[in-house]
Amino acid sequence: MAGGGSLHVSVKVTPEKLVLYLRRLYNQSRLKTYTEEYPWLGRIEEVLDREIRETLDSYLDERLQAGAEGIWLAVPEIIDTVELAGFRFVLESKSKKIYPELNLTSLCRATGSSIDGFGVKFFRHHRVEMVDGNDNELKKWKLYDCLNVELILGHEDYVLSSGVWYRVDSDLIGEIDREIESLDSAALPLPEYDITDKNEYAYNCRVAELLPERFCCLDDEKIMFGGGRSRFELCDLLESSGALIHVKRYGGSSVLSHLFAQGLLSAELLMKRPGFRENADLLVESRGFPLAEGKSFRSKATREVVYVIIGGPANVAQRQLPLFSRVNLRNAVRTIRGAFDWSVKIQYVPETELRRKHSRAKRST
Repeated sequence: MAGGGSLHVSVKVTPEKLVLYLRRLYNQSRLKTYTEEYPWLGRIEEVLDREIRETLDSYLDERLQAGAEGIWLAVPEIIDTVELAGFRFVLESKSKKIYPELNLTSLCRATGSSIDGFGVKFFRHHRVEMVDGNDNELKKWKLYDCLNVELILGHEDYVLSSGVWYRVDSDLIGEIDREIESLDSAALPLPEYDITDKNEYAYNCRVAELLPERFCCLDDEKIMFGGGRSRFELCDLLESSGALIHVKRYGGSSVLSHLFAQGLLSAELLMKRPGFRENADLLVESRGFPLAEGKSFRSKATREVVYVIIGGPANVAQRQLPLFSRVNLRNAVRTIRGAFDWSVKIQYVPETELRRKHSRAKRST
């Protein structure tokens, strides 16, 4: 089965049973059991009306001219940061300058203009490139696809994500935000993300080197399970208390949703797959890392999941997470708490001032 606006089904069925099959699909489509696991379905819908989209773009123009409060840029898809050196805006000036972060501040510096000088037309007609250390293009996106904004039009709430406008039930937004705000903040002794940290992996290694008795870096360590070739990462950092720490630099909905899904899937594998638990213990034992008594993975002990988000909102007072990331975070928290009785916390790690100011100077050197 596939399809967005319409359903496409490929199935082996004889002609005389086709009507029965279609009736089965119809009956399934009328069930509401999906709301138990996906309560947001039906409360978020893509805006297909062209006139409404154009109206929303005009309101976005007004928001930009008023100072762009509540608007930010983020990479619209999951990326591999190993080769990432920075971002280059494709402009009429043909500037080759590389910026370490994709944000509105970098865009203003690249254009020499303030944010109120931009409009939706500018974002639709210009692109940004992700480049490696040799200035080679790795990815390219329209700037419009990198925009994230939530706004209210009349009595309706709308969200722009990955270049698509969505209408959202305002009660749903309130429910989600209340649950996320109730999340406890972790107080792990994590250092700021520094200029020497090339990516999350380098940062996680540095944390484990700084506090080897407290943390063990398991980033990119895949654990086999299921008797086949299935492999999955336990966590990025393992704390001696048994807490599973998942780390990701701030990005768009796809990036952060991937982070929250990692924490959920890791918890499910530990609770439901004995082979995964045993292999997790073997991995930790091979590192000689001491876990607290009773926290071995074979024991199915109660644990804590900590989501660590680096940069982005961590550098400002107002922490902004894209709506779809908030939806996925809430779903992950509900499942981890409800099914396993584990606790879930979140921690924002800011970047150092030097890291934020870092530009092409270091790369030129």
